Amino acid sequence: MHQLRITKYNPKYRNKKGHYKRNEWTDIYEVGNHFEGVKFTKESYIKTENEYINAVVEILKENDLKHLRLIGFQENRYKYSLQIFKNKWFHETAYEQLNLFEDKLIPIEIMPLVIQLHLRGYIDSNLAIYKQFFVHFGYDYYMYVGAIRIPFELKEHLRSPSLFIEDIISPYHADYFKYKINIFDKRSDLIEDSLELFNFTSEQVKSIFNFSEEHTGYIHQKINPKIAIKLNLNLDFEQFEYYINCEAVKYPAINN
Repeated sequence: MHQLRITKYNPKYRNKKGHYKRNEWTDIYEVGNHFEGVKFTKESYIKTENEYINAVVEILKENDLKHLRLIGFQENRYKYSLQIFKNKWFHETAYEQLNLFEDKLIPIEIMPLVIQLHLRGYIDSNLAIYKQFFVHFGYDYYMYVGAIRIPFELKEHLRSPSLFIEDIISPYHADYFKYKINIFDKRSDLIEDSLELFNFTSEQVKSIFNFSEEHTGYIHQKINPKIAIKLNLNLDFEQFEYYINCEAVKYPAINN
């Protein structure tokens, strides 16, 4: 799989360690501020955002894909963001009609809206089809795309004076995950403990949560009593809330 880092950051302003040295905006909330003596405007933001969206859509089309799956979705954050951003200039009423959930099939027609939600800070997840394509959204307006086909000609086509395409592997990409359950005390909302799920695989995640085969296995999801039964766990839902999380690992975790 070919992987790219796609950003607005010109590589010529990086030092030898790859650190970016210019003072530039990193998110939509900084509109109106000045950077390097230039005011960051709404128009400038929209132009950059559209270039990011266009890059994803063009690479999707190159790979003959018409949809992606929503992966690692956190419903509580999405609902909270819709509430606090409702009166902001960048809020779109269409966001409220998307009915997002984990593993939702996102057709290319509404892909721009879902990418906007990521770039504007409403949600923190990714878009993918297992072993075929991914879009990872990092901090500070970094985006990574992986696909089976990204020809040189397409990369040259996408490059512009304000969009930089680099052959850099996504730090969020992984073929394997290690899973654990975080236990929250309902009285304090603090993590009380955690429970590691040994020998637990992405295929088991898909089966237990009824995800599609296109799901990658990356998950941050609340556990209900029905899921607990499938996991063969005896949990106290009166006092605690349980969330299954994962972290990337290079090799399958095998514990005897």
